[in-house]
Amino acid sequence: MNLVPGSFFWRTLAVLVVALVASQGAALLLFRSQVQQPRLGQGIGQFVSHLKTISAALESLTPEASRAFIERLAEREGIRVSPVRGDEPGRPAPEGPGLRMFRERIKGLFGP
Repeated sequence: MNLVPGSFFWRTLAVLVVALVASQGAALLLFRSQVQQPRLGQGIGQFVSHLKTISAALESLTPEASRAFIERLAEREGIRVSPVRGDEPGRPAPEGPGLRMFRERIKGLFGP
């Protein structure tokens, strides 16, 4: 059997590199599906819950109290509420990671 010592080294190195790249790719996919997506869903759920609470509060307040409430939200929480006037369409947010899931939850809660 005639083995060239150099070729054995390079084949072994190639196998190790391929295995390392494959394991890193698998780790990235698992991280996205098992960590990143659930966290994103949880954050969106909390945000939607805040929107429901704000919406319910605004529906039950008088116009003067609503304006004061909106001002306090902006001042204390950094949340700016802009009521839609008439048939004025809203501006869509730019596409980004997780935005599709967010939009689906918002549409399910408040309608199109």
